Amino acid sequence: MTAAAYMKLRKSENEFVELLPVTPVFAHQMNVENKPGYFSDVIIHCDKRAHNVNTLLDLRGCTFAYSNEESLSGSKIVLKTLKEKGENASFFGSLLKSGSHLASAQMVLSKQAEWAAVDSTTLLYSKKFMQDGGKDIITLETLGRLPPYPVVVNSRIPDNVKKGITKAFLNLTQSTKWKGQFAKFGLIKFDTNSDGAYNGPAAQMWSIQNEKLNVRYY
Repeated sequence: MTAAAYMKLRKSENEFVELLPVTPVFAHQMNVENKPGYFSDVIIHCDKRAHNVNTLLDLRGCTFAYSNEESLSGSKIVLKTLKEKGENASFFGSLLKSGSHLASAQMVLSKQAEWAAVDSTTLLYSKKFMQDGGKDIITLETLGRLPPYPVVVNSRIPDNVKKGITKAFLNLTQSTKWKGQFAKFGLIKFDTNSDGAYNGPAAQMWSIQNEKLNVRYY
């Protein structure tokens, strides 16, 4: 599941939610050390380059597409980054809630939106299914690293089963067959994970959960 979904479950203090100590690791140009976690890619249509759009701050007043308000990669990290740059919600022009990262990317490709922030893993895999392989989409900036993707189970599952699932994931990419299958999705390997990955900066980002993109958030 997404990090945001797990953090929401954790906050509900559901006793039957348990994080397994394993997470998938995906390829990304910023992930040169192949560490757990993912990124938020700020994307524009290549035509925006002709309008001197070279950084995030050049997008002031432009139409922004986002998956939903709770998404760490689709909206939370954008709010956090803008705040760090001295900006606030008046930065945005029109706002388009797309419902998914893929839909946000499609809006940029079709020029319904001028920019979007999308889950880097979704973008990596889905571009091949877009018109002309999504070649007209440019990653303007990359934000993050964001917390790892959580693997969650029902805590009532026997411990030996949990350990077996964890071990199976950690060993999967040692198989040439499975490594090749996962590579299609940009998945490099599985690595260890812990609940601590969702504390600190991640928790602070999640704490803006009630803020909206169309109101001031500080």
